[in-house]
Amino acid sequence: MTHLDLEEELAAAMLDRTEQVPPRAYDVDAVFATVQKRRRRLQWGAAAAVAAVALGAGFVAQNGPGRVATPAQATPTPSAATQSTSPPAH
Repeated sequence: MTHLDLEEELAAAMLDRTEQVPPRAYDVDAVFATVQKRRRRLQWGAAAAVAAVALGAGFVAQNGPGRVATPAQATPTPSAATQSTSPPAH
């Protein structure tokens, strides 16, 4: 089998494949609508990120530049409250 025979066989196979599977058709309106939806979603995401940063900056400004909000002190556990400082009796 020569090089030309392989080329002819490949060309025939490619032609057969194009006849079996038609090329895709694109709906321009659907593509345009999809792009618009994606762009709107990105804009909303960017707006949400800006809002989160602004809220975080407001929280830091409210507490001061070096201070960090700490939770209220927890009440001691019952086991720690019942321990006595005297040595146990024998």
